[in-house]
Amino acid sequence: MGHGRPSPLSQIGPEDSVSEFLRDLEKSNPAAIKHLQNAMTAIASEKFFRNTTKFKKVGDDIFEIKTKGGIRLYSFFTEIDGIDKPQLVLATNGGTKNTAKEQTRDIKEAEKIRERFIASMDLPKTKLKYLKLPDPE
Repeated sequence: MGHGRPSPLSQIGPEDSVSEFLRDLEKSNPAAIKHLQNAMTAIASEKFFRNTTKFKKVGDDIFEIKTKGGIRLYSFFTEIDGIDKPQLVLATNGGTKNTAKEQTRDIKEAEKIRERFIASMDLPKTKLKYLKLPDPE
């Protein structure tokens, strides 16, 4: 992903909605995947990323990364002991902005995933699995 910090994706709990969302999106809209990869790299490489058109806070410490076609990828920032990066972007889930109701549902799901992540970090046997996005072509 260039020379910036890695943009890891997270699997938090038994379901893995972000990987499923991205696999489906890669098949249906490869251009949106490239856009999301570039956006995550830019966001992760700057301490205070500012672009409220493409990236903004939408919930309780939840941010959305969006594409022109209405694709949304929800994420949050965190710091993890032993990782020398000041911040990591953890993608939680994704969706489209078809209706306000669907977008609200997706944001609530992202908040729940974030809460599970925070709770799991206090458990002694927690293991993190990083899924690095391939470099955009």
